[in-house]
Amino acid sequence: MNVSLQQLKVFVAVARERSFTRAAYDGHTGVVVFASNPVMSSNWVPQALAQCAAAFPGLVVSVKDQSQSAVLASVEHGEVDFGAVCVAESINHPLLHAQVLFTTPLHAVMLAASDLKHQEVGHVAAVARMVELGLGVGILPVDSHWPLPGAAVVSRPLHPGMTLTTVLVHRRNRSLSPNAAAVWTQFVASKDACAHANRSLLQEP
Repeated sequence: MNVSLQQLKVFVAVARERSFTRAAYDGHTGVVVFASNPVMSSNWVPQALAQCAAAFPGLVVSVKDQSQSAVLASVEHGEVDFGAVCVAESINHPLLHAQVLFTTPLHAVMLAASDLKHQEVGHVAAVARMVELGLGVGILPVDSHWPLPGAAVVSRPLHPGMTLTTVLVHRRNRSLSPNAAAVWTQFVASKDACAHANRSLLQEP
């Protein structure tokens, strides 16, 4: 993994202060532009944004909802500071550096009494809603980062197993700005908080 000097400085500051909030009063102000697809923007990304807002109150993180291919193109062309995508295979791109956040198994999801109707839709939210309404069986990522869409829905892991990996990406030959590096670090840290929050919701009666 390639770690920039600024990322090391952020980690040192956090370790020294033992707090993201106290380490943030180094003057982070301005705007960081982040690209993500709408599915992630409605899932774990808000948790990361909330942590950034608490740690860097003077810093605005602007989110651009785009398709997966558009996210990668925006990062490659320098239109955004960095982005996040879900991939089935590792990113092998000469201009992009990727850091893995988490890997999620794919499950078949259905109502408990599903009659295996078949629909063809590509958006995770559409799949989840159709499954909830008993209109078909879906293939979705399911774990503490991607909880089940509803209480009546059951899931079964695929055999052989398949996974999706969520990664952050930035230009390989362009160092992140101090602000972007600070936000990147918060996004990396947020994955555990998001998983904990989702686990807590799943355990509620």
